[in-house]
Amino acid sequence: TLNLDVTLPEVTFEQTSIEALGTLSIPVLSRLAGDLDVTINFVGQDEGFVSAVKSGQRTFEVRWAQEIVQPNGDTEPHGYRVYFDGILNNIPAFTTAVGEAGQSALTFHCVRYKVVLDGNEVLNVDRIAGILEIQGVDVTKDLKSLL
Repeated sequence: TLNLDVTLPEVTFEQTSIEALGTLSIPVLSRLAGDLDVTINFVGQDEGFVSAVKSGQRTFEVRWAQEIVQPNGDTEPHGYRVYFDGILNNIPAFTTAVGEAGQSALTFHCVRYKVVLDGNEVLNVDRIAGILEIQGVDVTKDLKSLL
């Protein structure tokens, strides 16, 4: 278990355009655009950093909790879990200054990415298996049924 800063990927969909009082861009939910990249920020180049620098596909789990303020002012705790399988994109240059620990960041291209909130699956992407589920609904089901 490490306490690290993690930047999770933005999930972007391909766009299509239709004419509607000008041009209107609409996301195509069954098609992802671009890579799903996760960045893990390390303070220094310690054992945690070194253990993350490996070739091949790696599996990670990120967990956190936060309190959400409700409209009536009460707070409610929520637990998040993110699972991802990623392939190391690059090994950054080691930089440091006298008296400082330095910082390094590793970026992984995700092949699988799952977000769970309070035990409920919010997003499930498996690029290899062709799975894209949002709130438990397979948004590629209709497209796959035609193949």
